[in-house]
Amino acid sequence: MSLVLLPSELLEHILIFCDPTDVAKASETCHQFHDLIYNTGDDTLWRGLYLAQGQILDDPRKCLALDGKPRPPINWRLELQRAVRANSLVVNHSPGRPGEIGTVLQTLLHLSSHVRPLSSSAFASSISKTLVSLPVQLRRGWIDLAEKQVLATHERQLVARFHTYFGITQDDLRKESLVRSRAFIYNMQNYTWDNDFGPFNVDGTVNWLHVRAVHHVVSMQVLRSTEGEVLDPAIYEYAVYPMSLPFTQIALPQDPPASSKGFNDWFSLNDVLTFEKGPGIPADTSVFEADDFQEVFRNMRVELHVLRTEPDPEYPDKPVIFFAGVMKDLNQSIMNGQVWMTSEGYVRWHFVSGEQNNAIWSSEGVQIGGLRSAYGVLGSWTTIFHDNDDPVGPFWLRKTAKAESTSA
Repeated sequence: MSLVLLPSELLEHILIFCDPTDVAKASETCHQFHDLIYNTGDDTLWRGLYLAQGQILDDPRKCLALDGKPRPPINWRLELQRAVRANSLVVNHSPGRPGEIGTVLQTLLHLSSHVRPLSSSAFASSISKTLVSLPVQLRRGWIDLAEKQVLATHERQLVARFHTYFGITQDDLRKESLVRSRAFIYNMQNYTWDNDFGPFNVDGTVNWLHVRAVHHVVSMQVLRSTEGEVLDPAIYEYAVYPMSLPFTQIALPQDPPASSKGFNDWFSLNDVLTFEKGPGIPADTSVFEADDFQEVFRNMRVELHVLRTEPDPEYPDKPVIFFAGVMKDLNQSIMNGQVWMTSEGYVRWHFVSGEQNNAIWSSEGVQIGGLRSAYGVLGSWTTIFHDNDDPVGPFWLRKTAKAESTSA
């Protein structure tokens, strides 16, 4: 008896147990299989094939976008085909066909930006399968390969964004790469009124090349302090640490999103955070090339409280949050600022800080990953005066513990 004589429902059920690449090959064997796989008019087969990848991909029906909104409508066939293609290129360490790399980067970003939310009440079972499996696939240097290609401007932004989400790569461990990142973030010429003296473009969008440089410099400081030794790029594969892909997962609020005074604290901002600030250093790259060059980062505990909110027409359920706080480990320095959603769907931070009620430092940053992700905020600081010879440096702000008091 020929397989094509079996009922189509039974054939679909059998195909769901096959690898998607084998299903594609089966479609080439005869017209009947081709029509069954591609021309049935419903998505039963492709939905089943996608959900069969449940060990490495989240169920898209349970996923949210980074800003907490429902993800776009699911095209089961197209999304699975793109995921399989991206995985094939990554595993084979290939940039793909000419002009294809942009699509691959968009696929990787789509997968990592639409995941199931992390729940404190069901922590283990709600960890994203996608965010755990992607680093395993990418650990052998595909991102470094992508960055070496001839890329259009928007593709450079795509790979920089995904690199920031991903974490540290083999090339990041090389001295010349770190010198380039330091030379970028410590150069005051990269900070102007047009980009708000932060890691942004003149149109207000995130400059992911700048953010990636901040991530690189701060990550190396974090890894060296935790690993206790210089990592060898020849044997390094991947490090799971608070500035890597698994920590970008969007998290559900533990409590209703309101502060003690009834404000909509959609970011769960009433909390205790750690503020890690890098040094301000001249732009001369020879400074960074010296073997005895060292950066000194200051780690400070910050307690923030919501002061008030203002409506945001673009995000009615996420008003602009105004906050104030105290840097507990730095002579009780004060901090105040605001948090809001950008038109791109990212959480942006602006705050000033100083001692004895005198604002001295100005900081601009962006939340990495989904709402309330454990990754935190990356950005840049300088003085409020923004003079050409002002110091400038990176910072990393992340949540560390639940505040004992949330009174404002």
